[in-house]
Amino acid sequence: MVKESLETKQKILMNALFLIKVNVLMSDAQTSALKLNSEKTIKEINKKYEELNEFNKNLQKIYQKWEDLKINITDFQHFEGLLKNAICNNSQNDDINICVLNDKTIKN
Repeated sequence: MVKESLETKQKILMNALFLIKVNVLMSDAQTSALKLNSEKTIKEINKKYEELNEFNKNLQKIYQKWEDLKINITDFQHFEGLLKNAICNNSQNDDINICVLNDKTIKN
């Protein structure tokens, strides 16, 4: 009777040990799958970072071009004023509309 009881307990322990081994193998498989998934996610994140950095570089270039353009616009407006003044002060100018528009622009 004691021998049967020990054999039964041994079978129970062996079954439990087998189930533990199966659970360890399942856990290892899940860990590997999660690791692969996380590596894929990390690659995607790194790709997005690279795209974002490239976008930021382009944005900085566009901003610099915009700043340069603003400087040029001021220069062109100054040049436009000089030309209008030269035309209006020219005694051979027949187009008074340019001078009238120029006067309104100056008064505003």
